[in-house]
This record gives sequence, structure tokens and C-alpha cells, in this order.
Amino acid sequence: MEDRRLNLSLENQGSSYFKGKVVWIGNKKDDSEGTIFCVDTKTELKQISPTAENTENVVLDIKKEIIRISTASKTKCTVCGKNIEIFDEVTGCPICEAKAHKGHFIDWVRMKHACPVCKKSLNVSSSGVIFID
Repeated sequence: MEDRRLNLSLENQGSSYFKGKVVWIGNKKDDSEGTIFCVDTKTELKQISPTAENTENVVLDIKKEIIRISTASKTKCTVCGKNIEIFDEVTGCPICEAKAHKGHFIDWVRMKHACPVCKKSLNVSSSGVIFID
């Protein structure tokens, strides 16, 4: 899509709740599976991270130059119990793969030195990487 601006729309139950122009599309910096979209809403830049847990369907309409993402919260944070949404940074246990909001999981591991689900011993590096202790 040379020299064009691709739009992105997030939809829930058929209604659009977020729109913007795609600035870039890239891989996650922690090498986990998935893609990140950087979207310009004219008032801010937002990063969107669609995953199997927060996305029902993705459609690329080349004629209309838009990506439509149907969202759904299918996973709850193992620390706070709230839904993990498409805008949330997510991390998980390297042993049992329990998912949580990144900040919540890191804080939990720093305090308890264990996964909130499987209770296996974990630690957090100074750069915020969770590892098996």
C-alpha cells in the first residue's frame, strides 16, 4: 500500500469505538507472538496489541484502506481480575503461561517472588524481564 495511509478501526459488538491512522506495524519487542500497531488518533499515538485473547476477527479492506478489528475481552488479569483489553500491555508466567497486566504481574513477582497461579518461584530483572528463579 505504497504512499497511502491505512486506517484502523476497533469495533465491539458491531459498533466502532476507536479510529485512527496506522503509523507503523511491528513485532513485539520481547519476541513474544503477535503484532503491534501504532495508531495516530490526531490527539495521541496509541499502541494496539491484538491477540487471540482480545480479538475476535481482523479484516483488511484494501479498497477502503482500513483494518477492522473486532475486539472481545476473553482473558482476565490473574492479579487484579479485570479484563485484559487490546490497549493493555500483557505479560505472563514463563512456566504456566498465566496472563496478567504487565505492571500488575511484575509488581506481584517483585513482592511474592512467585507466579500468582502456579506459585512457582520467579524473579524480575532490573530491565523488567520475568525469569524462573
